[in-house]
Amino acid sequence: MRRLAIRLAVAACFCCWISWSALAVEWISSPDIAFIRAKDEAKDVLFLYSADAHSSEPWQTWLSSIEANQSELAKCFVFCLQVVPQGKILPLGILEMKTASQAAKHGVRQLPATALCDASGKIYALTTGGAANPKEAEALAKRLVALRQLRERRDEWLAAANAESSPDRAAACVLKGLESVPVDSWGVYYPASMEILKQAGCQDKRYLQALNLAQRIRNDEELAELIRQLPTDIGVEQFDRYIKMFNQFLDERTLETSTRQCVLAAYVFPLYVKKCAALYERDQVNTPELEEAFNRSIETIEKARDLDRESWWGRMAHQVREELRKKRLEAARFD
Repeated sequence: MRRLAIRLAVAACFCCWISWSALAVEWISSPDIAFIRAKDEAKDVLFLYSADAHSSEPWQTWLSSIEANQSELAKCFVFCLQVVPQGKILPLGILEMKTASQAAKHGVRQLPATALCDASGKIYALTTGGAANPKEAEALAKRLVALRQLRERRDEWLAAANAESSPDRAAACVLKGLESVPVDSWGVYYPASMEILKQAGCQDKRYLQALNLAQRIRNDEELAELIRQLPTDIGVEQFDRYIKMFNQFLDERTLETSTRQCVLAAYVFPLYVKKCAALYERDQVNTPELEEAFNRSIETIEKARDLDRESWWGRMAHQVREELRKKRLEAARFD
């Protein structure tokens, strides 16, 4: 009898789980699959960018609930959760790199953020922040449903731009059509519209900002490709090759100061440090080659620091430089 009761209890729990899972929101982690599903179901895609896949933040919690699945929002959107990595991304973190890259292309600068895209992959609206409680979350959901009108407005204005014979009037239509689209996304998802603005000699500040942001995104993608090329185990004779790759990247591009500091402090400097360790392990003595690598590491971290001493990277580089100075003074006592 007891065994029967246990079986019935397990069966009841299993049925409840099936029932709950059928009612709760289905999150999709892959953007590609989300867009395929959106096309099949004639929906758009809602990207929730979060720092934590299991966050208790009310907006994320509500989006995962039964209420969300029964709402108008779920009838309009496929839900795709994207966890944005915090801090330095390891060379093997390909998925993390892709997520960070997509977040940048969607103009995400604060978490949580909610991006709305059509089924073809083009973003048409972005909201930042979440909700303080479930009631605010429901109100936000209603606002997002209303924002679908922006997609229709975008399409009407961009169609009008393509029909215009006057470059200036076409450019004016494009600017109207992209009003709700983050400028970070213009160069990535709307290249034809950017070309119309270019042909008109557009001087609108949003267009000029979009040009700069598009270049920044290209730089970030090229940097990500360099990082992916770094092997986990570098032979002592290979360090100079990878150091040269990163230095060429710095020399050949116009970069934001923070990006330049990141490359110097997070990649070039560690490569010199690892080269020092590899040389000492090989030779077991302090050789001129090792001394040269050590001096280069000092120059690199000082350069990163001096680009902007007040930035996060500048303060971090200063702290590292001070630690190296102390270690050098301690070692000098034994020379």
